[in-house]
Amino acid sequence: TERLKPSPKPLLKAIGLLEAKFDETLIIGDSESDIRAAHAAGIDSMLCYPASHHIYHDIEKLTSLAPTYIIHGLDEAVGIVNR
Repeated sequence: TERLKPSPKPLLKAIGLLEAKFDETLIIGDSESDIRAAHAAGIDSMLCYPASHHIYHDIEKLTSLAPTYIIHGLDEAVGIVNR
């Protein structure tokens, strides 16, 4: 789309193209724009915040955005997605 995150338009377009269900969709991201885009699209968000990420992003700021899940590595995502 012409718009970038945190606009929900890219996510909404992907959901539409994939014919996905909103209640079964989540975005895995590592930044404020990812979490904001998920909220704007009405889908769950998974903040991936590995140990080295403190160099780039402030964890307190990101958690204040209320992501649905917080993980520290993508390997943790599998257990959450398979619930």
